[in-house]
Amino acid sequence: AYSAVFRVGAILVPIYVVREMSQNYFRAKRQIKRFSLLDGLKTYFVVGSVVAVLLLFERNLIGVITAIITVEILFVLGLQIVIYTEVGLHQPSLRNFRTYLGYSIPMMVTTFSGNLQSRADRLLIGFYLGPLSVGVYSIAYTVAQLIRTVILPLRISLLPELTHLLSNNKRNECRDLIAASSKYYLTIAIPSVFGSYL
Repeated sequence: AYSAVFRVGAILVPIYVVREMSQNYFRAKRQIKRFSLLDGLKTYFVVGSVVAVLLLFERNLIGVITAIITVEILFVLGLQIVIYTEVGLHQPSLRNFRTYLGYSIPMMVTTFSGNLQSRADRLLIGFYLGPLSVGVYSIAYTVAQLIRTVILPLRISLLPELTHLLSNNKRNECRDLIAASSKYYLTIAIPSVFGSYL
């Protein structure tokens, strides 16, 4: 019944891949505020387009997904234009490719195993307990993952800043930044655990 929706929604997969690559450019340039502002504006456009589709046009799922895809494509194209104007078009150099792979493969293993773990448990629950249990488990899992939103700003912005400080041999400032980030996380995360439970 929903195969057409899945086919249309599959267009989002390459769009999100390009979006993640673009976000890494802004992270490397230490322009997280700029990316966050653009991403926030995009979110308002997505919500506005979904509301417009629901209120003004046909109230169907294909129309909603098409509106989301349109806004996401425009957002990714805008990011690519920003990157192109700042960097230009260059032929990639494969001279340091082995070094880049050595740096990135350990992170890929962590991401892959995390994704596998988050999908495998749903498959096992569905196989043994049925689809209703998968739905209940997914909701509980999502609520439990709310705590991760607290650390998301640190995860996105901390690594480029720490790398910059360490490359300039500013170890004391690096230590202070880690201490302040840990205090921030614990100050918000501990009450969030109880709030999520309630």
